[in-house]
Amino acid sequence: MSVYINYRYALTGLGEGVNHHFDQILKGVSAIKKIDDPQFAHPFYGSMIPSFFLEGYSYDSRCFNLLARAIDQLKNDFPIDLQSADTLLLVATTKGPIDLLDTTKEVNVIKAMQSFLKSAYQPKNTPEVISLACVSGIAALDWGKQYLEASLYKQVIVIGVDILSPFVVAGFQSFQSLENGICKPYDKDRKGLNIGEAVALAVLSKMDCSGKDVQIIGAAGSNDANHISGPSRTGEGLMQSMDRAINDAGITTEQIDAINAHGTATPYNDEMESKAMGLLKIDHKPLNSLKGYIGHTLGASGLVESLIGSAQMDNRLVLGTFGFKEMGVSIPLNVSEHAATTKVNILLKTGSGFGGVNYSVLLKRGGQND
Repeated sequence: MSVYINYRYALTGLGEGVNHHFDQILKGVSAIKKIDDPQFAHPFYGSMIPSFFLEGYSYDSRCFNLLARAIDQLKNDFPIDLQSADTLLLVATTKGPIDLLDTTKEVNVIKAMQSFLKSAYQPKNTPEVISLACVSGIAALDWGKQYLEASLYKQVIVIGVDILSPFVVAGFQSFQSLENGICKPYDKDRKGLNIGEAVALAVLSKMDCSGKDVQIIGAAGSNDANHISGPSRTGEGLMQSMDRAINDAGITTEQIDAINAHGTATPYNDEMESKAMGLLKIDHKPLNSLKGYIGHTLGASGLVESLIGSAQMDNRLVLGTFGFKEMGVSIPLNVSEHAATTKVNILLKTGSGFGGVNYSVLLKRGGQND
């Protein structure tokens, strides 16, 4: 059964619009810069959405303002009834409106986001929130796909959102996992990641509205239960999620044309990914990471990177990997240093996160597979 992406939207430090992101990345533009803001205890390198995008929005959380911006753009661009019983709002996030900690002692992320969406948009169905660490965005695509395949809804609006907050930044600084500069995925000199913020939105349905809509053909998750924050050293958990997604899609590894990997540029994550690709024998496939352009946008990353990945498929090329110069993982990968024209009919998108979670999704180019 076919599930299509009918509408796509992204807002990060790089700007607004999926095609805009594709164009900027193609030009080699990075949104990562030094952030020396008094709200953060220490300066760091990351990607922050410019404040002018949120002018006119004054909700009590930056997260809510980003959600409103994305949904308002959807309402302007695409015919959809948010109050229909056939429509579900499905939100993916890691920490959501964690900035509410500034005004209250505790925050229930899921209830706070549900309450905001119900109050602001009065959806017929209670919005669902997936908080599954950094694979939340890919998991939401899978859940939306399953809901549509089961004919529970006719349209699922998938939104991924996370913000830069003192809580989140301090957490990564305590791990000593941040790069003092722009991150370098898979490079021998990589030292850590850059945090970014983003909101991304996709409308899923079983209809190909344009005749060229990208299709979600397979998805699956796994948990390697290795450590609360450290990835598996063997890569077996990520390998299992990729293998299950391939089986769900009913394809073979030979049919995968390219990979958009998690590629956080931390020493352990990138090494684990290389081993997972090697176990599945897809380490020779063209592969990139987008983290050097927009940062690691946490629970939103899987969705925003999938949507940029769909633009790669539209344009039949694999984008480059900002910061990569020399191979630094034990299983050499075919990392795309610069954008390269190639047939990309099927793209594999992967993600991994705290708690040992792994998720993979397979996208198929719309139109003719030529």
